[in-house]
Amino acid sequence: MAVARRTIRARARRGQALAMVLGLVMVGAVVYLSHPAAIVPKLQRLGLGTVLEVLALNLPVLGLRSWRADLILRRLGQRVPIHRMLAVQLVGQTSSALTPAASGDFVRAWLWRRDDEVPLATGAATVVFERSFSFGLLIAVAVLLVAFPRFGLPGWALVATGLTAAALAPYLFSRSSSRSDRWLERVISRLPWIGGSSERVLRALGELRAIMASPPVLLSAGAATIVIYALSGFQLWILADALGHHSAITQMVATYAISQIGGIVSTLPFGLGPADIVAVGAMARYGVDVSMAAVVVLLSRVLATLPMAIASIPAYLLLGRPSITGSGE
Repeated sequence: MAVARRTIRARARRGQALAMVLGLVMVGAVVYLSHPAAIVPKLQRLGLGTVLEVLALNLPVLGLRSWRADLILRRLGQRVPIHRMLAVQLVGQTSSALTPAASGDFVRAWLWRRDDEVPLATGAATVVFERSFSFGLLIAVAVLLVAFPRFGLPGWALVATGLTAAALAPYLFSRSSSRSDRWLERVISRLPWIGGSSERVLRALGELRAIMASPPVLLSAGAATIVIYALSGFQLWILADALGHHSAITQMVATYAISQIGGIVSTLPFGLGPADIVAVGAMARYGVDVSMAAVVVLLSRVLATLPMAIASIPAYLLLGRPSITGSGE
């Protein structure tokens, strides 16, 4: 058994290393497509105002993500001071981007438990819900914005209906029968690697169901998530517009959503490579010159991704001293 586990881990490491190499190759391709020698003249079109505008949009994105987490924790009877919620969000966002399948985001549950006595099961349920819920909405945004805006008002009605349905979809899972609950409990209790943690896992599942059982929470969290995607797409739109390409904002939001799906599926840190090449391809499909699209993608990395990662360092340092205000296990 131990040999088999080591073999699996070794294969996983080799697979991750190969994926990293491919990701770096894709990044190199994006840099090549941007024609590095022509980047400086293009950057001169931006202006300080454009740069500051794109940077400033990172703040409402951070605020909405923190508010969404606070909304869910309050639903579960927990409270975290807003300044700590913002700092934890920054740390979790960067840790999430650096780890396969965004597993590093669970550092938020650990920090809430360490400093605010939020039960680990509650924090884990919050993170699991946010990750799965936002990914589902990401797919919905990508599909709906690609398919329907071209049809005018009826198309936008379909977009609104589809997004509302996607936000409320978890409610259906919260209505599962007691028979399925008992079956799930038996399965979890028999898993050999669960050990003595089965009770905590079951509690987390109960907390997850409590979140999904509240339509107001689902609609509020869904609205916040969609606005986050809209703001991130708006950053791309601002950069493309400043460089001379005028496109519909919906196209840039769809581009953002599609690229993020590619980056998440790749499991590479920050989606580096796949997310970038997918974004270039999506923008090219919408009529953006490939060279300009590559420059926009690189600039978005510098002005949107990098500042948040840098800000997570002082945020983690600020979290050094516990401020216990919540309730324990």
